[in-house]
Amino acid sequence: MIQMTAINHALNKNIETVFLMADPRHQAIASRLVKEVAMLHAQILSARVLISK
Repeated sequence: MIQMTAINHALNKNIETVFLMADPRHQAIASRLVKEVAMLHAQILSARVLISK
């Protein structure tokens, strides 16, 4: 989103970019995001195990 705002501003300083977010029930989730969250969650869990020992 920030990239689009920057490009619009570079093309024309008078352009205002507005983002309207859909209700979360109607938003698509990228598989890359799901994989990253799963990976980070696993890292957090393993860090907690190390810290608690």
